[in-house]
Amino acid sequence: MRMKMYINRKNKKCLLCAVILVMLICSAALPGLLRENALAATAEVIEVLLPDQLTIDAVAGKQYDVAIIVSGITNFSGKDIIVQYNNAELQLVDLCSFTKEKLLNIGEIPHLGVTITQANAGEISFTVDKDIPADKAYSGTLNMFRLKALQTGETILTVTDNYAANPPVPTTIAFTQNSYPATVPASGTETITITAQVKDQNGNVMNGYTPTYSLQNPYSGVSVNSSTGVVTVQSSTAVGTATVVASYGSLTSTTATLALTITPPAPTTIAFTQNSYSATIPATGTDTVAIIAQVKDQNGNVMNGCTPTYSLQNPYSGVSVNSTTGVVTVQSSAAVGTATVVASYGSLTNATASLSLTITTPTPTTLTFVQNMYSATIPASGTDTVTIIAHVKDQNGNVMNGCAPTYSLQIPYSGVSVNSSSGVVTIQSSAAVGTATVVASYGSLTSVTATLSVEKSTAYNFTVHLESGESVYSVGETIYLDIMLTGDINYTMAECGIAYDTGLLEFTGYENMGGWIGQVQTQAPNIIYTQIIPNMNVGVGSPCTTPVKLVTLKFTVKNNLPSASVDTDFSFSSLFVAAPASIPTPTTAPGESFNVTLQM
Repeated sequence: MRMKMYINRKNKKCLLCAVILVMLICSAALPGLLRENALAATAEVIEVLLPDQLTIDAVAGKQYDVAIIVSGITNFSGKDIIVQYNNAELQLVDLCSFTKEKLLNIGEIPHLGVTITQANAGEISFTVDKDIPADKAYSGTLNMFRLKALQTGETILTVTDNYAANPPVPTTIAFTQNSYPATVPASGTETITITAQVKDQNGNVMNGYTPTYSLQNPYSGVSVNSSTGVVTVQSSTAVGTATVVASYGSLTSTTATLALTITPPAPTTIAFTQNSYSATIPATGTDTVAIIAQVKDQNGNVMNGCTPTYSLQNPYSGVSVNSTTGVVTVQSSAAVGTATVVASYGSLTNATASLSLTITTPTPTTLTFVQNMYSATIPASGTDTVTIIAHVKDQNGNVMNGCAPTYSLQIPYSGVSVNSSSGVVTIQSSAAVGTATVVASYGSLTSVTATLSVEKSTAYNFTVHLESGESVYSVGETIYLDIMLTGDINYTMAECGIAYDTGLLEFTGYENMGGWIGQVQTQAPNIIYTQIIPNMNVGVGSPCTTPVKLVTLKFTVKNNLPSASVDTDFSFSSLFVAAPASIPTPTTAPGESFNVTLQM
């Protein structure tokens, strides 16, 4: 029971109210402990603020309750409180007025944290056992004695303590234990907290006094926080012993150093990362699921270099497990049920925490297209086809090959049809450019759509043609190389790059641009870049269904051939055709390479 309050002895009326309040609170909190009629009218309350000497105007036969009050106490360690009186003038009636029964013997008073150590004629002494936080102070009533006046007249009451004569001082420092173990982690750091205590001359811990911690000798990979005593161990630390020293002022734990034993991690436990897994019996073939168990050291850290061995606790038809990876394979022949997988490592076995593998029948769950967009070309005549594909998948995301979706067009599209079973879309030559939407459905699953872009053919082809028709050239001769373009829709610009061997040939110019507007330039040391725009006089955007010559490039055979005869190639390095804005950007077919022979 704690009673914390400040009482001014100069105002006894206020004091009496305060003490009565304290006793009423105690009576409400501990009804079986406190004395009935504790505030008897025959007992006058007298408060004494430690230390003090008080003169009492005593009246023979009258009883007095002497309340011992303290203020601002930070530590009760080693403090004896002594009450002295004239036993010819005053008689001890009760060692504690708070209790139900009278106390006249020495010993602990329950619930007060007070122990009577002496109760001789004329002198009472007691100690207090109360924990006070380091940043707090205690004020309040410690105990109340009842004395009876044997005669009328003044009598003196003295209350002192031995604190002033023998205050607690830091005397010793010691660790709470002599050694601590710490584990060198596989990676990162490991920490452990060590504790030392400063004690006074009576062996009592002085809570407000914080030691300073340090390593007696440097130890690679080990450090200690000087204020908290937290030791950090790096993964690079070698096995051995580090010594930690705690000090306070001139006190040093020289005879009680702390040995820090660093030991390597050892496999201690093995456990699965989860208790259960599920796998689906496939309609055909196999299905797999990976299960994982981990080996941990004595500190609960995963030991990544320790690989468990996996096995089935009992054989299960159609189910197998890879002993090294933990991958479980389920055959289509497996029956619905539960298989149990066991993981072990050395002498460690996960026998009591085996893994249950639940095998369930697949059910159609989702429907998705393989891709969201498809394209088809309108043929010049007849039909063209494109196949679109949707998959039914089970609850584990596996394709269910035996489940065929039904395909349809969301809105009728003239010249376009779709096979409801195969998903093959047929495009007639009469179809117009535009977009069709294909729907896939299966049972009660939500239908999905894919977009089909219906386009006209946009293919172009660049070719190389030797104007002379010859394929063998001598040193100094000029090679006339025609660049040809073929396409089946209009275009507004054509570009291409011709790569050649600059060591054998020299580009000497171009000609025969005719009715075309364009430019020819060197794009790189070995590439001639041609950009052609049709002249309006010859019809902008005219289809070139037959080969059209864009430009003639001229190359001269150099006089430094490495041999009497050598072959060289002309090849396309870049191709591009631009169509009118109303037509999708065309694609270009790969141009061909052309070989010629050079001779001395």
